[in-house]
Parts: sequence; structure tokens; C-alpha cells
Amino acid sequence: MEMFLDAFAVLGICAAILNAIAFLPYVSTVLLRKTKPERSSWWIWSILMAIVFSAQIAAGATWSALLTAVFFVGNLVVAFLSLRYGYGRFSTKDGAAIFLAFIGVAIWAATNNPIIAIIVTIVVDFTANWLTILKSWKAPYSENLLAWSLMTIAAILSFLSVGELNTTLLLFPVYVACVSFCGVLVLLFRRKWRSIRIKDGLKRRKARS
Repeated sequence: MEMFLDAFAVLGICAAILNAIAFLPYVSTVLLRKTKPERSSWWIWSILMAIVFSAQIAAGATWSALLTAVFFVGNLVVAFLSLRYGYGRFSTKDGAAIFLAFIGVAIWAATNNPIIAIIVTIVVDFTANWLTILKSWKAPYSENLLAWSLMTIAAILSFLSVGELNTTLLLFPVYVACVSFCGVLVLLFRRKWRSIRIKDGLKRRKARS
């Protein structure tokens, strides 16, 4: 039994380390003005990670909560960088998403129920992810594919580190793995589509000349 506990601990630590590493290419390319984070998304994620971490600790999470802690720190760093290097301007949908995030905080504070907090957080987090996915669809090179791929793997490791069939503990890591993977697929598809369009455009130009 102790051996399995050690294995779960290793998975949780690896997930946290891998996620921390994922922020390095993201932050570095933001500073180089190659990656342009969606401002509202990162501020919402920062707020939500604080909620999820508190809920996970209250539910008895140990190693699987490490990923959330790293997410919070990394998200907060990117959120501050987005004020200067972010994509576009704040709009009505951004304000609505941030408002929903604060509603989530209020609901969690009122119920003090970990599972409700995590469910509300997932709903609001999806709103933030939707903003970034929309931006990725329009501008697929404004996001860092390597960072999102590493975050997906980290989420899978975090899911495996739970080590038990506990809905409260499994819900968030599984959700993060799924939504991160969807983000990776959008980036791959749109970049491939862009490259095909560019190649077709070059062929048409050569045909005309």
C-alpha cells in the first residue's frame, strides 16, 4: 500500500513540475510578443484556481492539489503580463465571464460545499476557456502549442495521482485534461488549415504569373 502511495505522490509531483515547465515557453513567448494571451481568460483562471485549490484541500486532496497550486501561480503571472501583452480589448463577453467568476466565488462562500464549488468552478472555467478557444480559432498562432500540450499531459498525470474513485477529487483534473486537449486540437486544426490556405494561395499566384 505504501508503494502505491509513493507512486501517486510521484505522479502528483510530476504533474506540478510539468505544468510549471509548461508556463516557461508560454511566458517567454508572451515577452517576445509571439503569444498573446486572452486577458479575461487568464484573470478568470487566476480567481478560479484559488477557489478550486481551497475546495480540493477541504475535500482532503493531497498530491493532486499540487497541480492546482502551480496553475494558480502561473495563471496569475500570465494575467499580469496580459495587461500589457494581451490580445484585443475587453468586451461585453469578457465582462460577463468575469462577473460569472465572482458569482462562483459567492456561491462557494455561501454553501461551503467542496463539490458544489468545483462544479461551479468548472462551469465558469469553461467560459474562460471558450474565450481563449474562440481567439485560438481566429488567431491560432497567438497561442503556444507546446505549453498547451504540456498542460494536457500534466492534467492527465494529476488525474492519475488521485488514486481513488472520488468524484470530488477526480472531477477537476479530468475536466482540465479534456478542455486542454480540445485547445490543442483547435490549434493543430487551425494551423494546418492556415498552412493549406497559404499553399493554395501561392499556387494560384504562380498559375496567374
